Amino acid sequence: MLPATGGLMDDFAPGSDEFTTSQTKAAFDAAVTELMAHSPVPMWIFEQSTLRFLAVNESAVSLYGWSREEFAGMTIADIRPPGEVAALREHLSDAEVDETFHDSGLWRHLTKDGRLLTMHITSYHLRLLGRHVVMVAALDQTAVDHATRRTAALYRLGQLADLSDTATFLDGVADVIGQALDSTHAALFLINDQQPGQLTMASATSPWRDQLTAEVGDAISIDEASVWSGARVRRDAFIDNEATGNQQLASDFRADDLLRAAVVPTLRGDQAAALVAVANKPGRYTADDVETARSLGDIALHLLEGKRAHDGQRAALHRYERAAWAAVEALARATEARDPYTAGHQHRVGVLASHIGNRLGLPQGEVDGLQVAGALHDLGKIAIPAEILTKPGRLSEVEMALVRTHTDIGGDILREIDFPWPVRDVVTQHHERLDGSGYPAGLSGDEICLAARIVGVADVVDAMTSMRPYRSAVGVDAAIAELMNHRGVLYQSDIVDAAVDVLHEFGGVPPHVPAAVLVS
Repeated sequence: MLPATGGLMDDFAPGSDEFTTSQTKAAFDAAVTELMAHSPVPMWIFEQSTLRFLAVNESAVSLYGWSREEFAGMTIADIRPPGEVAALREHLSDAEVDETFHDSGLWRHLTKDGRLLTMHITSYHLRLLGRHVVMVAALDQTAVDHATRRTAALYRLGQLADLSDTATFLDGVADVIGQALDSTHAALFLINDQQPGQLTMASATSPWRDQLTAEVGDAISIDEASVWSGARVRRDAFIDNEATGNQQLASDFRADDLLRAAVVPTLRGDQAAALVAVANKPGRYTADDVETARSLGDIALHLLEGKRAHDGQRAALHRYERAAWAAVEALARATEARDPYTAGHQHRVGVLASHIGNRLGLPQGEVDGLQVAGALHDLGKIAIPAEILTKPGRLSEVEMALVRTHTDIGGDILREIDFPWPVRDVVTQHHERLDGSGYPAGLSGDEICLAARIVGVADVVDAMTSMRPYRSAVGVDAAIAELMNHRGVLYQSDIVDAAVDVLHEFGGVPPHVPAAVLVS
């Protein structure tokens, strides 16, 4: 049984050659309790060879839903989707005891009630009483991942509409919806009020398209008892997370391999105009999935109507491109809303970075990109607990390791958004330094993209000239001294010179960008 303190299980009993005194386990239990019991993030310890849980904290119990007694009989494979256990074992197969924090990246976990979580994992391998054990801290990135998938799908639909003809656009719509909702089956069906017994298949993923035995544009007959008719008439979303054995649903979907499914209507006024159908997500469909399906169906329908009408297409496209940028900006604001000490920090970094780029003579497009990248550079902090971000004292080693994961987390958040600038590189590299002393990858020199080198300097300046929970602002002069003292070592010389010129000109960080940019 896992003790309430978060210490090791009582039945973790090493041999006598490994246990010299009872104080050994007691001392470790005390250390585990101090480290884990008060952590705002889920933490656990497992044995490398068996994958068995040895300790879990209260945050893990609360998030995942299993009791400590249940965790005591489980392995870490039990909280993974079945199809991803092999990847987990391969990931751990060559892990060594090095007593170093490792950013293990994003992993999908399942809760007791079947919800699918996206977790960013930091691990620490050590040898305890002769055995290889792993301590894990898990940051819940599920809400951010959902928002990112929705934003990326929105952006891709706009790209599809802009760059392809109607047939190609329709061919890709279902794939975009399926990826956004993590579903193997996805389709968009159009409703014709004049034909209540039929749906028109606008788009469907393969192989579901083959199971539907229909081509794009074909009519599919439906009966009054079907889920299609129900969603159409009631205009409400339908979800079945226990679809196995549901013969009516299997018949409606023309698929005999359903695990779970959802049908969401897209409305025009008070009438259903289209249905988005998805199935076989690894975890349960949620209310957030319904909203994503509804918004993507609405967008796809608007863009399709614009393409078919051959007018208003650009207006519709630009409308949803602006919505995509607004969603990204909302993520940036959400990051800062969790930490009052850094409110406005990302915006100011973007402003200063764009001025530096302008002073360096970069093309206007690259200057615009610096503003966008600066505004998103700390996006990964949205997954870091606010208790850590706002802690007034010195951070522990574990807390510092978690904070440093924000660069990779930010990169993960933006992984599916194809910006016209190196925004993702800036997010992951802005803490790298010219001499290789930065993190997370220890890049040096030209290995760091130019935009990240610029944003990195702007970040240092704004951090030093702004208040933090552990100190007051140190001022512009101190920031300039920091840049000059490490000019050519940590920071690129011409970037430092440009930054200093800007700071002297404005007496600090400029209030506005030097030119109009895409995001406003």
